[in-house]
Amino acid sequence: MGDLELLLVAMGLAADACAVALAASAVAQSGRWRVGISMALHFGLFQGGMAWLGSVAAARAVGWVARVDHWIAFALLLVVGLHMIREGRDDDEAAPRRLDREAVLLALAVATSLDALAVGFGLTLVDVDIARAAWVIGAVTALLTLIAVEAGRRAGALLGARVQLAGGLVLIGIGLRILLTHLAG
Repeated sequence: MGDLELLLVAMGLAADACAVALAASAVAQSGRWRVGISMALHFGLFQGGMAWLGSVAAARAVGWVARVDHWIAFALLLVVGLHMIREGRDDDEAAPRRLDREAVLLALAVATSLDALAVGFGLTLVDVDIARAAWVIGAVTALLTLIAVEAGRRAGALLGARVQLAGGLVLIGIGLRILLTHLAG
């Protein structure tokens, strides 16, 4: 596998993470750089780590995970999306919304990186250095996540309070797309 192909795989795997980062950062009210860096690190580490894990996992384990990964991703994104919608509907602004809670970031990182597990297994079938591939996948995801965070911040500033509802709907939509894509295939 050449460098261009690896870069395209990394960009494809980063797409869900970027969409989630865009939606989630649009609702973050403070600490945007800290949140952005935290999201980039979580998403990048999980994408690269899952690709590496997939390469070392047995075919049986990957087959089992492939049968349920779409349900796990859907459930995690649904829960976070519904939470965002509920917060968007609440008029109580006394408690500031915090996006950078570890549990939320971990759930989003896991939900957006499950496909990397299967890709990592597939990469072992072609001529590729899996350590290098995992590093590239993680780095590309982290970089694109930072870009998406900034775009989300700007969208949030333009759209105001409505962005919380929109962000929740986007996360649920991503979860549904993941679920339906796997069920149809």
